[in-house]
Amino acid sequence: MAPPFADMREFIDTLEANNELRVIKNADWDLEIGTICELNYEQKGPALLFDDIKDYPTGFRVLAESTWGVRRAMLALGPPPDTSIDEGLAAYERRVASYKPVAPVEVQTGPIYENSYWVDDIDLLKFP
Repeated sequence: MAPPFADMREFIDTLEANNELRVIKNADWDLEIGTICELNYEQKGPALLFDDIKDYPTGFRVLAESTWGVRRAMLALGPPPDTSIDEGLAAYERRVASYKPVAPVEVQTGPIYENSYWVDDIDLLKFP
């Protein structure tokens, strides 16, 4: 089984490489994103990546339905995408059984601190 993804960008690239992603630009955050997701779900469509969302700065994106269905679930977990649900669950159980935690390391600086918001700075409407 493949190793876990380094980050969400790598997973998005994997979805795209496996023809499991559709990029939608300029959707309105208010009603369009939810409606498009619902229609896509009903049609068993690909994962959706909303980009250049109305009223939000470039770079604020929304990924939806990224693990819906067996194929995308297998892509997320690591086995080949054509793996059956039973084989995929068995592989996942093996991975969990062999899990060895890594001791945390406290740091004073790093990427984790680049987008930190505290108390009065918190605004959930900042995100689409």
